[in-house]
Amino acid sequence: MYPRSVPTIHRLSNVKLQMFAGDHNPPHFRLIGPATRCNVDLRTLRIVAGHARRADLEEALEWAAGNRDLLWDVWRRLNEQ
Repeated sequence: MYPRSVPTIHRLSNVKLQMFAGDHNPPHFRLIGPATRCNVDLRTLRIVAGHARRADLEEALEWAAGNRDLLWDVWRRLNEQ
């Protein structure tokens, strides 16, 4: 079961990057916004489920590429117990 509050890792112009505790593989983060709802693989930074508005995805991937260590640290803390 997922926790009631989902950690928001970072907020961008139009989307939030989130991760669930106890989530399924592959390691990923979620992009949530008005026109965006998708899972992005941490290894490849590609969408593995859902859809994203191009501008939202580009902004998120640019941020994620520069913050991969942080994203992996959060994934491990939430999912490797």
